[in-house]
Amino acid sequence: MNKDKIAMFALIIATLLFFQSPVGDSVVAKFFPAKNVPVADSTNAADQPEALLTKVAAPASARLTGEDSPIVDTVAVAATPAVTDSTNSTTADSTVAVAPVAPVAPIKPDTTTIENDRIRLVVAGDGARIISAKLKRYSYAKEMGHGDSIPVELVADPARGFAGAAINNQSLNKSIFVYAKGADGRHTFTTLVNGVEVKKSFVFADSSYVVGYELESALLKGASASILFSSGISETETKDNWGMTRNPRLLSIKSGKDLEKINKKFDRKSVAGKFDWVTMSSAYFAVAVMPSSIQDGAVEALSEQITPAPKDKPGNLIYSFAHTANAVGSKSNYDIYFGPTKITELQALNVGLNKTVFSGWKLFFGANMWFPAICEFTLWLMNAFFIVFHDYGIAIVLITVILRLVTFPLTQSSMKSMSKMRDLQPKLQAVQEKYKNNPQMLQAKMIELYREEGVNPLSSLGGCIPMLLQMPIMIAVYNVVSKAVELRGKSTVLVPWVKDLSQKEALINLPFTIPVPFTSGYDTIALLPLIMAVLMFVQTKMSMKGANSNDPNQMMMLYMMPVMMFFMFYNMPAGLTVYFTFSSILQIVQQYFVDRANAKKSSSVTIVK
Repeated sequence: MNKDKIAMFALIIATLLFFQSPVGDSVVAKFFPAKNVPVADSTNAADQPEALLTKVAAPASARLTGEDSPIVDTVAVAATPAVTDSTNSTTADSTVAVAPVAPVAPIKPDTTTIENDRIRLVVAGDGARIISAKLKRYSYAKEMGHGDSIPVELVADPARGFAGAAINNQSLNKSIFVYAKGADGRHTFTTLVNGVEVKKSFVFADSSYVVGYELESALLKGASASILFSSGISETETKDNWGMTRNPRLLSIKSGKDLEKINKKFDRKSVAGKFDWVTMSSAYFAVAVMPSSIQDGAVEALSEQITPAPKDKPGNLIYSFAHTANAVGSKSNYDIYFGPTKITELQALNVGLNKTVFSGWKLFFGANMWFPAICEFTLWLMNAFFIVFHDYGIAIVLITVILRLVTFPLTQSSMKSMSKMRDLQPKLQAVQEKYKNNPQMLQAKMIELYREEGVNPLSSLGGCIPMLLQMPIMIAVYNVVSKAVELRGKSTVLVPWVKDLSQKEALINLPFTIPVPFTSGYDTIALLPLIMAVLMFVQTKMSMKGANSNDPNQMMMLYMMPVMMFFMFYNMPAGLTVYFTFSSILQIVQQYFVDRANAKKSSSVTIVK
């Protein structure tokens, strides 16, 4: 492996890490702003007297109570007690561990549980708000310590809840609703507002993550209706309730062809337009609100830090929002998705929600248009292999093999040329030494030597081309392994000690964190990064066979590159390390056969001294 190829490899890895980091996102957002839904920021509540979301200057304990708010206060982040699955009772069957902020206000006892075979909702009698939304088919990450039997909870703050309602900016969250079960999966909650009946219904379908929402009342004629998601979406992967650094919570707003993805701190955003949907998503789950009719409306959103931090970091942010539009007759209808960010589930909705999963960078040849498609194709291929082999580790290896086969003609030609150049080095050095005082003769003799040996001195540059071709796939594999819920919790027979390909490897969990510069520190013992680094050393050593061992630059590359790769991949998803490990194995095998073939064709040219 020559210096050009090593430098290109390092550049690709650095690019991958940079653009997947919060710093990279910030730089891209600052200097290359994408075309988004027009957003009007406001930091003064007085500028918007009818604002649906009002950020109040009150301590967290006051905000948690939800008292005296026009519709909803700023998001309050707190522990999430799970609600039991029985009517008129609430007990804590599990607790999502978070940084202590304030005690959660007690959930009122008049609750009703409604469910199908995929989701279970608990609806409070006051406001008919959803105070618990559990996914029956998904459990918390092992790091959370809840065990495999506790379904994930999407509501971060039950005191706020999901799917609150307002008519003409007047909240219904304090109104007491009475429950009545209807036919065809309809669950209706009824109250009186100024003597006028108001009905709020949730409609379930079997084997679906989508719940129909309907607000109906004579009060809605000629009035606006709001749906309020005052609570942010909870975290299911980390102990401290922070979002994952490489995959933080997002607030996504789609209006026609415009799609804005927000993962940064803001005070309040007010957006006007015709909205297809508004989504808040975590690493692997999403809550999406889809109006039944596309009409003029408004979205108002808030962001809040989970814990105080010196800097605003995407993983430390949680979002809430409200959508307001004029009622159609006496009704306001939405479809609400409570489920995983699984591409097949999102594509089935046929509203473009799958675009929230994978992203591309506009500055990189308009990658925001074509790169998500590569990610989705990579995931499709991975799922196809999984159907056959029932092992995502094997699927990742097969994708590595396919990529190697596609680029084989280029890599084979490049390796042969670089191997010849490497074997030619002693003869080149002899010529350089003999004609060091005669530059013109030196150049002529070197060209003659290249011609006799059949070597193109520029061929080494071709070694970069296969790596450039692999770069989109490599980053696509990184995105798929990091964001595809299909890989969540999946192990592989290839590396038996890896229990979750979507998480960093944890052969042994340490009771402390080892501080490492430019990282979040290491709190596990991992073996795969070490194996990958050793293979990287072997690969580099083979490519440098016959090179001048006294060259400090060559020796630095030989030892520094494996060390750098070791630290880079230590906290990476195990699936990505599997990809690079097997890629290195294939490269070593290919290099071995190239060197063996070249050894049989050793040059017969003799340098005359």
